[in-house]
Formats: sequence, structure tokens, C-alpha cells
Amino acid sequence: MAGMSLLRPVLQRTFRAGFKLNGQNGIFSLPKLQTISVRSMAGKAKIVRHHTQFEWQSFKDDVWFWTMFWLVPVGLIMGYANFVVGQAELSDIPEGYEPKHYEYYKGPIERWFSKYIYDSYEYDYHKKMIEHIDEMEKLALRDREEKVKSLMLKKQDCKSWYYYPGDLQETVRARQGHDEQYAGINTIRMRK
Repeated sequence: MAGMSLLRPVLQRTFRAGFKLNGQNGIFSLPKLQTISVRSMAGKAKIVRHHTQFEWQSFKDDVWFWTMFWLVPVGLIMGYANFVVGQAELSDIPEGYEPKHYEYYKGPIERWFSKYIYDSYEYDYHKKMIEHIDEMEKLALRDREEKVKSLMLKKQDCKSWYYYPGDLQETVRARQGHDEQYAGINTIRMRK
């Protein structure tokens, strides 16, 4: 322990001399402090509390993403269709040629929608007529059923609870399927 106490003054002198050598500060140069840091541990709270922005930020991100996801491709397709393909021009129709329903539209996008997505006016007309015919047939069947019920009630020769309205086509199909399935078996039994 006595040796350690003898080294202390020597180390102090050496350390002080190292700072004074090599110019102004010495070998070991320390930066000059211009400001002093203050911790202010007991001061006012500096964290500002506010509600979360996560939902709003994610909503904005989703709106921006889906807008760009659809706007850019649709804009490119519309630009290509209008600038490269262009509008339709009116020309003479050759003899014996009947234009398709989508050829009556001027714009390329309208023509594409009319050709691949929308139905033609003729097709819509035929669909409506078929629906109308089906409704007329149903009305006729209802009238016939009412007539049958009124006659059964009037004559009292057949009880109405024995009558089950059925589909004749299903019965015919079932009978044909049965005949086709067991056609070979019936012929073998008949031969024996």
C-alpha cells in the first residue's frame, strides 16, 4: 500500500503535463464546452398526450392505395382506347351486311362494353317476351286449376284431398330412366 501512495504524485504530474504539451491543450485534447447540459428532472412534463392517429393514417393509406390501384390502370386503358384506337367514323354499309349491335356506338369503350358486358336490345326483348309467355302459361294453369277445384266441389264425385298436382315431365323422365336401366333384365325374364 505504501508503494501506491508514492505513485500518486508522479501520476498526477504526468497527467497534467500531457494536457499541456502539443500546443495549447496538450496531447490529450478535450473539446471546449460552449453549452452546459441541464437535466431538469423535476420540471414540467414534456410529452404531449394526444389520441392515436393509427386509424386515420391507415384509412388514408388504404384510400390512396386503392385509388392508385384502380385509377392508374383504368386511366391507361382509357388513354390507349381514345388516343390509339380512336372514335368510330361513319362510312357506307356494304350491300347485304347487317351491322352488329355494338357497331352502332361511337366510342371504343362504349363498343367494348356493348359487345362483352351488356346484352343487345334484341336479346333483352326476347328475354322479356319469354318471361311474358311463361307468366301467361302460369296464369292459364292457375285458371285451369281453379276450374278443376270448382268442378270437384260442384259435382262431389271426387274428393279434393286425393288430388295432388304434379309435374308430368318428371314422371315421364323417371319412367324412361327406369326403362333404360332395367331394359336388359326385362327381356331376359321374358325369354325364360
